[in-house]
Amino acid sequence: MKQKLECGEIYHLYNFSNGRERLFRQDGNYEFFLRSFEKRVVEFLDSFSYCLQPKRFDFLIRVRKGEELERYFLGKRRVGGSGKLVRLTELIEKRDRLLKIIEIDPENLQGLIDLDNLSVMRKDISDLLSHLVSVELGHFFNCYAKSFNKRYHRRGSVFLKNFRRKRITNVQYRNNLVNFIHNLPVKNCLRKSPMSWPHSSIHSLTSDMPTFLARDEVRSWFGKTSLINSLPNAA
Repeated sequence: MKQKLECGEIYHLYNFSNGRERLFRQDGNYEFFLRSFEKRVVEFLDSFSYCLQPKRFDFLIRVRKGEELERYFLGKRRVGGSGKLVRLTELIEKRDRLLKIIEIDPENLQGLIDLDNLSVMRKDISDLLSHLVSVELGHFFNCYAKSFNKRYHRRGSVFLKNFRRKRITNVQYRNNLVNFIHNLPVKNCLRKSPMSWPHSSIHSLTSDMPTFLARDEVRSWFGKTSLINSLPNAA
């Protein structure tokens, strides 16, 4: 069973190429993938680190909080959308009406019943938001695959079916994962040091260049230890 992408939680997202093919055949593929990722997900995900390799990608991300996701998906609903978006809109409107009723008269018997309904409604909204985040990410990967296939006159899957996701709840594991992601090109014998691989976030995180990453937050995780010094094989 696929793990849900829950509001406010941090995840390691990753996937591999289908079979022996490459996800990225030239520098332009890496650049297009990353530009598209930034354009499509920045409003509902916080991104902390990434590494793109010929046959896999890895991201450390956090799903935005429920209120932010609601604003994002309600905005999409206003320009048209799926049945899930329509259902989300209906649930949010019902929840807001219920909150007003409870606020006006919270102590009556109907108010107690309304509180039970509110709890169920909030869970339904959370589940829908989780589903819609997964769908949005799926759309991004599908768009890249279509563009890749068109560019190279090929057919079939580019990625393995269903991107992988692992929820991160331990702070030390999270910090180790930042280093793990940056060190993958060394582990996979693509480079001798993480800094010499051009398609990872280490360059943005250790400089002041413009970035879509939550750079200040990542730096705060490592305290006085710089990101470069915390890396294995950093030289």
